Amino acid sequence: MLVVPPPASPPAALLELKDQDGPIKAQILTAIPLLARNVLVRYLFCF
Repeated sequence: MLVVPPPASPPAALLELKDQDGPIKAQILTAIPLLARNVLVRYLFCF
């Protein structure tokens, strides 16, 4: 039998947030620079 741990945080729909995009908006300031850094690192070391 496969036992899977629960997710670290419940989906936004289960939190009954007023703004369903709230978690995404909170993470965007971290996500964009991190994506840019990852693209740069891959460009420098993979090509």
